[in-house]
Amino acid sequence: MKCAFRNGSLPLIQNPLSQLGLVAGILLSSLMFFGGCKDQDKMAISAETVALLPAVPDLSAVPAVFEERVQAAAAIAQSDSPTLDSVKALARLYHANGYLQEAMACYEALLTLEPENPRWKHLFAFILSTYGYADDAEILWTETIELEADYIPSKIRLADVFLKSNRLEEANELYSLVLSQESKNPYALLGLARVAIAKEDWQSAKSHLEAASRYSAGKIGKDLLVTVYENLGDLRRAQILRGEAKASGSFVDIPDPWLAEVMIDCFDPAQLMNMGGLAAFGGDHIKGIEWSKRALEIDPENPLAHFQIAEMYYQTGKLAKAFEHYKLATQYKPDFSDAWLKMMEIEKSRGNEAGADEVFYTGFMKCPNSPAYNLQYAMRLMKEGARRQAMGYLERSIELNPNEAAAYIQLASNYFALNQLTKARDSLVKALDVEPGNALAMLTLCYFYISSGDQANANKWMDTIEAHPRIEASDKLDMRLKYQEAF
Repeated sequence: MKCAFRNGSLPLIQNPLSQLGLVAGILLSSLMFFGGCKDQDKMAISAETVALLPAVPDLSAVPAVFEERVQAAAAIAQSDSPTLDSVKALARLYHANGYLQEAMACYEALLTLEPENPRWKHLFAFILSTYGYADDAEILWTETIELEADYIPSKIRLADVFLKSNRLEEANELYSLVLSQESKNPYALLGLARVAIAKEDWQSAKSHLEAASRYSAGKIGKDLLVTVYENLGDLRRAQILRGEAKASGSFVDIPDPWLAEVMIDCFDPAQLMNMGGLAAFGGDHIKGIEWSKRALEIDPENPLAHFQIAEMYYQTGKLAKAFEHYKLATQYKPDFSDAWLKMMEIEKSRGNEAGADEVFYTGFMKCPNSPAYNLQYAMRLMKEGARRQAMGYLERSIELNPNEAAAYIQLASNYFALNQLTKARDSLVKALDVEPGNALAMLTLCYFYISSGDQANANKWMDTIEAHPRIEASDKLDMRLKYQEAF
């Protein structure tokens, strides 16, 4: 297949490895990783196919092991006796490490050698689609599906191509086909919702998005649900979700096992961390830890990688391991406030209050401009009764980070305690301005209106609380009882 990129129209991509230091460990993988066999490897490779392979780019600034493996594979691939596995190895190494033009050239060679292998078509299409070559990607993904009908990521990615080109019925058919294979696939449900939105079928979009959210633990489709609720006139529910969608983001790429397998030969810590985060997001913390460990093998002083693996250990209950990596994160980035605060939490969970205090105050000295630290210190002062002293730290937290509700809510609590009720109300309103779906701010504001005898505003917030899907039934009941006592 002759693709548009072979005409030289693609821009040169700078390799993301160019700023890496020395490799701390070697990522081991076999040249047979993609399932080649000895008989296939002995297949004749024509000079025309070899000519498709790219010249080895400048690798002077990348890890030595990566350069050695590229040079070794290229030497075989471009020798008098090239092997199939050497071409596979080159494709994998280039793709995994951001040399996408070189990877595409290798995939084109692999398509001449193994035209019936759906993997090469899928991976080639994935890169082409990132460049905007949708027509070429469509051809390759269509052929992939013909060869491997059960591989869901190809179908979803092809359906996305149809959707972007406004071929709604074709997109709808493919998303529906995925659901016939996997009835709870949130990405297919999201796709059907986007088709419905394009048709302004808001009820169908609502149904699909609510299902996508349900099957992804609320991770998929929140931003679109806000739009759908608004178009259905359900402004209260839209308001509840808007802040949550803003906080969580909206784009999560499709889990893609073939693409993940390519990354076995990645030497870029940022890419490995991304793979780890994607795995953990999908609930596979064990795989997430594996990817994060690889990032640390390459860049052992990367504070973000230490923090990421610590979070995964924390989520799986391995607190000693989590503490170790949080500590390393602060060692390499002393003002890493989130890592200091997580270490404090772990010490508290162990019952070591003195250790928790030591960690807290050490961290605060290192992170005086952390909004989270200023908030935490203010809460300590409030607990000790030093409410006026706490006010300055609450205001400083808001100054440093005005777009999160937590400090506004604590500020309101402090104003309530100081009997400054109007200021307390205004702080809660501001909390809901920045996070419209914040449950605690809603409950507190509702109680404020109940206790102050403002029935009209109390009615408004009672209705909002009743519609909130993430407010506990016990909290709703408690608020109803308070309302009945007052009115």
